[in-house]
Amino acid sequence: MLRDRYAWADEDYDLAWTVAVIQDLDIETVLTIYGGSATTRLGELTFAEAMNDRNEHFDDHAVLQLLVHERFVVAVEPNGWTGNLPEIARRASRAGGSFISVYWSPSAFRVVQARDGQVTANFDPNFTGFAAGANDLLPGWVGDNDFPLEHLKSSCLAAMEQQTGVAFDRVWLERRLPTYRMPDADERLKDMETARFVATDFLREDERPPGALPDLDELAASGQEVRDTDQKRGDRDPVTEGPRPDGPPEPRWPFGI
Repeated sequence: MLRDRYAWADEDYDLAWTVAVIQDLDIETVLTIYGGSATTRLGELTFAEAMNDRNEHFDDHAVLQLLVHERFVVAVEPNGWTGNLPEIARRASRAGGSFISVYWSPSAFRVVQARDGQVTANFDPNFTGFAAGANDLLPGWVGDNDFPLEHLKSSCLAAMEQQTGVAFDRVWLERRLPTYRMPDADERLKDMETARFVATDFLREDERPPGALPDLDELAASGQEVRDTDQKRGDRDPVTEGPRPDGPPEPRWPFGI
């Protein structure tokens, strides 16, 4: 199976990261979207060296590593999650592009995908096929048994390869890659209350991607329970799921898990 080539990931219990594959953008553009610049370059570091810098300065900045593979940029964040924000996915996939990222840590998992500026997937692979994942945005290519818990990490990387054709090479973690410091994602996007929100309910019915949540009237007509957390509503905050405050809401990470 495709995931077999990533068995090493299932055995790396301490690995915490986000890895993204972005199509048809250059490194400079990706770096700008992530919040970095040429002036924040640390040098060329291995993943382990970049992870050390990240952990040493965790409260000060995040770390981004970039490499070009054919027509794609691969973005690696040691113990980071900027590339797992729907807003970053939207920005990196505009004008006909595509973006997919996988995030995991010892406590959470998340897959985010976008095409042409629209998020088409945002889900926790732990819960595909279970009621706990009912509010996730699942794309049509995800099956109930695609992410077995005992092979969750390898399955995530296999899904990324299946969607992009890019096979993540473990050797890349040992290669010295251009590495940059960048602002913490929560700090950079703190004034954008929809940064983690998948805005499918802003679309007309005929514009919603497959798997998008139905609107509240459709849910009510079907007799299903309607909850404020199912979608953004005018009197509810999309991040805290509580009453909308006067000012920007406090971020909650990761995605309400």
